[in-house]
Amino acid sequence: MKKIFISLITTILLLSIIPFNTSFKVKANVYYSYGCNSDEFELSYIENDGSFTKVSCHSNFDEAKKSMKANKDYVVRYSKSYSPTMIVAMNEGLAYTYPGRSNSSTMNIYQNVTARDDSRYKRTFVANHYEMTYVDTLGSDYYDIKSNGKGYIRVVLNGFEGFTDLEYTDLVPFKFINNNIPIWLGGRNVYEAEDPFLVKVHQNYYMIEKNDNYYDMSFHYYRAYPTGSNNGADALHSKYIVDNAKNYIDVGMQVGVKYYSNDGINYYSDYNLKNKVATVYNYYQFLPLRTQTNLTVEDFDNYIAKLKGDASVLVGQGKYFLRGQNAYGANALTVYAMACLESAYGTSGYARNRNNLFGWSAYDDSPDDASSFSSVKVCVYEQMGRNLNWFLDFTNRRYFGYAVGNKGSGINVQYASDPYWGIKIASISYNIDKFANNYNGNLKDYNTYTLAFVKDNYNDVIYSNNIKWDSKFYKASTGNNVLFSGQYGSHYQKDLIVALLSKSGTRYKVQSINPLENGELVTRDGILDYDWDNSIAYIEEADVIQLNNKPIEPDVPPREDPTYAPLVSLREVKLNANTLTVSGVGAIQGMDFINKNDIKHTINFKSIETDKTIYTIDLDTIDSDGYSNNDNYDYKYTGFRKDIDLNNLTNGSYYVQLVTKNKDKTISTYLYTPNKEYRSISNTLNNTTYRVRMNDNYNYRFEIDVLSLPEELYMSKINKPSARPSLLSLDLINLNNEGNLEIQGHGFMYYLDYNNPSNITYELYLVDSNNNFIKLDTSLYDDGVDYTSELQSKYDLSNICFKATGNISSLKEGNYVIYVKMSNGNNIDINELINYGFDLNSIDLNGYHYALNTSKLRKRIELKVTKGE
Repeated sequence: MKKIFISLITTILLLSIIPFNTSFKVKANVYYSYGCNSDEFELSYIENDGSFTKVSCHSNFDEAKKSMKANKDYVVRYSKSYSPTMIVAMNEGLAYTYPGRSNSSTMNIYQNVTARDDSRYKRTFVANHYEMTYVDTLGSDYYDIKSNGKGYIRVVLNGFEGFTDLEYTDLVPFKFINNNIPIWLGGRNVYEAEDPFLVKVHQNYYMIEKNDNYYDMSFHYYRAYPTGSNNGADALHSKYIVDNAKNYIDVGMQVGVKYYSNDGINYYSDYNLKNKVATVYNYYQFLPLRTQTNLTVEDFDNYIAKLKGDASVLVGQGKYFLRGQNAYGANALTVYAMACLESAYGTSGYARNRNNLFGWSAYDDSPDDASSFSSVKVCVYEQMGRNLNWFLDFTNRRYFGYAVGNKGSGINVQYASDPYWGIKIASISYNIDKFANNYNGNLKDYNTYTLAFVKDNYNDVIYSNNIKWDSKFYKASTGNNVLFSGQYGSHYQKDLIVALLSKSGTRYKVQSINPLENGELVTRDGILDYDWDNSIAYIEEADVIQLNNKPIEPDVPPREDPTYAPLVSLREVKLNANTLTVSGVGAIQGMDFINKNDIKHTINFKSIETDKTIYTIDLDTIDSDGYSNNDNYDYKYTGFRKDIDLNNLTNGSYYVQLVTKNKDKTISTYLYTPNKEYRSISNTLNNTTYRVRMNDNYNYRFEIDVLSLPEELYMSKINKPSARPSLLSLDLINLNNEGNLEIQGHGFMYYLDYNNPSNITYELYLVDSNNNFIKLDTSLYDDGVDYTSELQSKYDLSNICFKATGNISSLKEGNYVIYVKMSNGNNIDINELINYGFDLNSIDLNGYHYALNTSKLRKRIELKVTKGE
């Protein structure tokens, strides 16, 4: 995706209040005098009328900034600054976003200024005129401001602590704000061709108010742009009633008092955020989406009917939000409020003409690209079942928490350019909750869940089946799936909030972030169902801080009806010489595994080509080390372990089936695991290669190959940057009447550059089960495709095409597999050549029949040589 999606409401309001001036002043720095040479930094004092008086001139920015510390009303100014004030550093104040100078409607805030494009670090984005807390301007160690007036500043944007470009901001010292002094901002706007403007800037604040039957928390925020088109006027002001005030009053916050916050969580009594008063999380803003509302279809429908009448496409559509919640696992109230915000309560043009309630594909720079849906129902189900799962999958780059949140945590980080998008959704949710009780002072949904703050977001603290996970994305050492990891974006996972469901011993029960299917973590794309009863996780009491005073009921789960489904977890796979070691858990749902003598585990090695069992071995039954399915059955002796001698397997390819017997019930399933460690393990002994793989085309099925291969193809030579399967594609294959075989294709190992042809080789071999083989002549070639651009890769893929030729008429009778060995420097991978749709031919030559065909085994290409009649 390009820029992520805008709030349509914000766009409509912005377009209606901000004039576009075509008389663009390129030289913006003419609004305040400058007393130093153009290549010097001016240390200035801010006078009471908002003018600047030169204190001293400095040739070096760092020296000027050091001198600035002597007086809080000092600033550093520079003639090449992009801002009319020419301020490039100050002691205290606010920074305001102005991305128009970058020829864009949005600008980025980066977690790491020296690794801005590193995917391990978080970034967010924001539109024009929003307030940021100014922390510092970075010195010459990071950027030489003197060269062109550009640089980096450290800021906080509603919870996001990071860095942004100095030239896309205006710095406003608190002296201007607190004394209500007009200041010139903006200009040099190449996106909207806008002149600088004079405005009285005000700081955002929160206040508890008494409104009829409720005490409300209100949020007042200002855009750094004058009201209307009047230069020198007060900044644009908006007010939202964002939360019930109970949780704020409970911690001592007072009615009618201004509180300041740059994250909507931590509240201060002073404008420069030194005197902290309380920490409170807005209930509706930080309620995880993996929760269920108490509101009804009638509550939604009556609310929108009274508010908008027939003008809204949302009228009568509340049922789809409740059905979507039950099926797809996203809180109906939150998503309904999201639809209200994004579609002007169902009255926007996109909503009425395209059934687009959520602004999908309405990018900041191209809103008319908005998607169309056949009905409101389809749009709601797409949002709840597919689109939100991109933000609710902790392995996805968009995930930073599973509430709407703020710019520091939650969906707001990557969803909307409005930093107060999450607050506005919370405001609508609160108002609907009030409406559901006829505004009588009560609430139907508020504090339904006990929310808790996770103390350490950087380590894995979410459990499944009462087992703690390690720091990997997929399988832990116990063989089970990770339900939460801070690994993606772990440098910056803030304010993770969970909803506590019940308590079991020292652990709380919570809904898992990702859906679970048969105990397996679901991370795939597409519309995903969410099984509320089975998508369960646990967290230690010591790892959380409860946020609202609501008692937690003890967890006494009912004993579920048995399904007798297989429960399998592969914990360990090792290959030592010709000995395969496996251990894990095999259970039957709905049965107690407490009598060791009633239980038997068996492994079958089954031929992938014929599906026949070739070898069977009984396993040792052991304690499962705490395995639980959270269904109140005891799975104590479901563990298995065995060292298996592979000499009993002849050459071939096998998948591994586990058969579990408990009393008179027997059930079988194949073993599988997506654990990256087990995707490819190999060993060669006495010219026999043993290769263990988890076949991702068959749900990570456990397979083992026993192969006779030439030394050049020993799998132990494989050395890749990651466990990710290499890309290997066939572009041409042909066998002519003289027995000449020609193959063209392309392939590469991920996370490597292919820009140096001297480091890159491809070797193709035809090998039969008796180790008879030939090697084809292989070379690089250019097929004219720019794969770097085509695959949108940050790695250079200039030399990934190969061409191989050779005469196969000397081959003896047999079945020959085609192997491709690719090398890039010290990195090596070996794979079978797979057919995904090519027509294969055959020839008769010198009394032999040579037939290319596609095997049932992984669709690999084979050459069968037989003696003719």
